[in-house]
Amino acid sequence: MKLISVRLMVDRFNECFRFYQDDLGLKVKWGELDGDYASFSLDGEGYLSIFRRELMARDVRTGHLPADAVAQDRSAVILQVGDVDTVCRRVAERGVRFVNPPTDYPDYRTGARKPTISIVDELRRSGTFGQPS
Repeated sequence: MKLISVRLMVDRFNECFRFYQDDLGLKVKWGELDGDYASFSLDGEGYLSIFRRELMARDVRTGHLPADAVAQDRSAVILQVGDVDTVCRRVAERGVRFVNPPTDYPDYRTGARKPTISIVDELRRSGTFGQPS
């Protein structure tokens, strides 16, 4: 079995589209602004996609259930990058705010800094990393 895609169900499609395309610089594989679905190429074989939450709920017949609840984060997307500091600086220059600056976590993997960025729960629904709306 091989994972080829992660699909995020999003409420604010255009904000998420712009974030992945403009702020993170991912190449659009399919889709466009004001659409319902888009996918973004990743290094390697897989891709990341976004889909309007209400349409997925309709398709899988869960539209009658609550869309949100006060809870801890439900998901995280982890992207590996060449240089965390450079990417974070570039993204911050585009107006994205971070909950925490790039941080070393010595308890993870023999103390080496992992070149990854965590994107938590649709940017915690605020268009930023963790700033509550």
